[in-house]
Amino acid sequence: MGRNDWQKAANEENFVAVSGAPKKGGVLPVLGSLLALGALGALVSYYLPLYRAHETLNGEYVKLAIHSREQQEKLSQAGTALSRVAAERDALKAERGGNQQDAETRKAALQALQKSLEAALATSTAKKLIALNATETGIEIQFQSPSLFKNDASAPTPAGKALLCSIAKAAGKAVRFEVAGSAAASEVKKPALKAFPSAWHLGVARGASAAQALAETCKLAETQLVASGKPAGDAASSAILALRLSL
Repeated sequence: MGRNDWQKAANEENFVAVSGAPKKGGVLPVLGSLLALGALGALVSYYLPLYRAHETLNGEYVKLAIHSREQQEKLSQAGTALSRVAAERDALKAERGGNQQDAETRKAALQALQKSLEAALATSTAKKLIALNATETGIEIQFQSPSLFKNDASAPTPAGKALLCSIAKAAGKAVRFEVAGSAAASEVKKPALKAFPSAWHLGVARGASAAQALAETCKLAETQLVASGKPAGDAASSAILALRLSL
């Protein structure tokens, strides 16, 4: 073998040696990068759903908090309304109880007034000079005898005034008197009553004269008295004067 062959063989061996040996540090960085990318992908694929779930839960929590606040406000309003209704109910109950108590007190007072009047007017009632009737709102006394008024039938006689004062004394100062005179159309045709052009005039005169007697002779306060008059039907069956007593 010549020199050239030997050198050629040496060069081939060197080539094989150089080309056959792998370069250090070329594959490992690639593998490391791939592993890092895989790990990052795994982390992203793991944590991204968790993040989205967290955001969804957070949104639902906010909605629930808003709904809870709205419900609390509605509950507070309902509680306020309920308290107001309860207060109104209690007030109405108290008022009803007070009204019932007042009605019972008024009823008892009217019964006491009726007994007092019946005792004071027993004789006049027995003689049918007057008629006494109790109603739900008061006591009504009708003057039925013409003898309680003067001949002109417009003013009470002394007996009529005495009877009015007996009524005023039995009733007391806390009673309200409505004094209503009455007259029939046939009465104004009598000569003694020619001064009255109509039954209206005669009825009003009777009411006014009786009220005046109660104030001046029987000493009732004018604030206790209301006088009026009107025409009536048949004079024989109608009262010429009516007193309505109320509390």
